[in-house]
Amino acid sequence: MDGIGAGDVHIRGEALLDCGVAPDGSLVRLGLRDEAGVPTHLTLPADCLAQLLMTLPRLASEALRRRHRDASLRVVYPLGGWRVEATPDGARRILTLSTEDGFAGSFVVPFGWLGEIAEAAECRPDLPLPN
Repeated sequence: MDGIGAGDVHIRGEALLDCGVAPDGSLVRLGLRDEAGVPTHLTLPADCLAQLLMTLPRLASEALRRRHRDASLRVVYPLGGWRVEATPDGARRILTLSTEDGFAGSFVVPFGWLGEIAEAAECRPDLPLPN
């Protein structure tokens, strides 16, 4: 891996043990077991969560592609449910997609896209979605 310097602390995790949030919501903790079997924790400011959420899916897909040497692969999850809500001002919609085990992601959907998504899914699966 690039970017690891000689003086950097490197923890090679073998398993995720647990996770938690500080009572005031300011910190998150990831409990890991290192390669020697020793439990260790990584504590980060809660503000780092958005950065992690935007980074981890890309890393997971890239690792999958490299591991299988197939650029067409991507990480996918079975859809367990969805919900559409209006933003507080009513001008846009929030689309939440979730799995049965509780993983969920919410997206603000620009006006008109829900109709295009429905058309692409039901009528024209080859219809490209807007970028």
